[in-house]
Amino acid sequence: MIEEIDYNVGRILDTLRELKLDRQTLVVFLSDNGPWMPYLEQGGSAGLLRGAKGSTWEGGMRVPAIFWQPGTVRPGVTVGIGSEMDLLPTFARLAGASVPPGRSLDGKDLSATLTNGAPSPRDTVFYYNGARLTGVRHLAFKLHLAGAAGSGAGGAPAIPAPANPAWELYNLDEDPSEKFNLADKHPEIVRELTAMMAAHQKTVEPFENQIPLGRGAGAGRRAIP
Repeated sequence: MIEEIDYNVGRILDTLRELKLDRQTLVVFLSDNGPWMPYLEQGGSAGLLRGAKGSTWEGGMRVPAIFWQPGTVRPGVTVGIGSEMDLLPTFARLAGASVPPGRSLDGKDLSATLTNGAPSPRDTVFYYNGARLTGVRHLAFKLHLAGAAGSGAGGAPAIPAPANPAWELYNLDEDPSEKFNLADKHPEIVRELTAMMAAHQKTVEPFENQIPLGRGAGAGRRAIP
């Protein structure tokens, strides 16, 4: 698989260069999830990250992303937070287009990060297991519901109280493997992040799934304008 990816990505880049479109084309190489657990070692590895596809541990949610456009994308590595939801507003800004009006978008414009190395405008990301909100990362800290990491759907239950023992808190800057639960040591951060989750949950409402039948199931989400 690695050989196939390497070969065909090379074909795409070579063609862009041959057609002299490489400086006018933004190429994004991005995975949608971590390794596939049922296939064990054949399903890939998340390295030091915990979990895999179908989980809301970092091994399931954190993926590699490479942006390439000579003369536009500044070479370098960023450790800021980003999301696939950020692609739409980023593409729009780089293309000189406007984002769709009359709706609330979850994405952030990453164009300044890509072109000038500016810090990512995203400092928060919410973790969903199906339609269920199971955690949030804000800056370095991630709050996560114990037992909610497996795949599945479900409704939108109330956010547990901050003192609930189901909460797990990790400092991802110091502990990307999510080994050391800090919830008991930092109850003030647990309170802050549970409040963020509760406020976020009030801004979304369920709506009919837009994925065609036979390709998926479960409720979708959208922000209320």
